[in-house]
Amino acid sequence: MNLFNQMFFLLAQVNVPGNGTAAAKAAGKAVSTAAKAGHHAAAQQGNPIYSLVLIVVMILVFWLLLIRPQQKQRKKQEAFLNAIKVGDQVYTNAGIIGRITAMDEGLVTLEIAKDTRIKMIKSQIGGYYKPGEKPRMDSDKR
Repeated sequence: MNLFNQMFFLLAQVNVPGNGTAAAKAAGKAVSTAAKAGHHAAAQQGNPIYSLVLIVVMILVFWLLLIRPQQKQRKKQEAFLNAIKVGDQVYTNAGIIGRITAMDEGLVTLEIAKDTRIKMIKSQIGGYYKPGEKPRMDSDKR
C-alpha cells in the first residue's frame, strides 16, 4: 500500500498544463496527505533482525531437507564399500551381478560368469546381491 500511495504522491506533484482546476488541486492535496501518511508508516517498518532470522530459518530448512540426508547416504555408502570383501556377491550401479574375486587399491575384480572377470572401480559397487531377492530399483528410493 505504501508504494501505491507514493505513486499517487508523485503523480500529484507532476505539473500538467491546463490542469489547474480546483478539483485537481483538492485531489492532489488528498493524495499528498495520504502519501505522507504512507511514507511515515513506511519509516516505522519492522526490525531488520526479523529478516535475518527468516534467512537463517530458510538456510536451516534447506540443510535439513537436502544436505543432511545426502551426507547420511554418502556415509552409509562409504561404510558399505569399506565392509565388502573377497567372495561377496554384489551388484554394480550398471546392473551387473557378480562375485568379488580380488580387490586392489580402488579397483575390484568381479567374476560375472565362469572364467569371465571384469575390473571396475570400487565406488561403482551398488550393494550386496542376495539371490531370490527382488533387485532394488532407482525408483524404489523415492
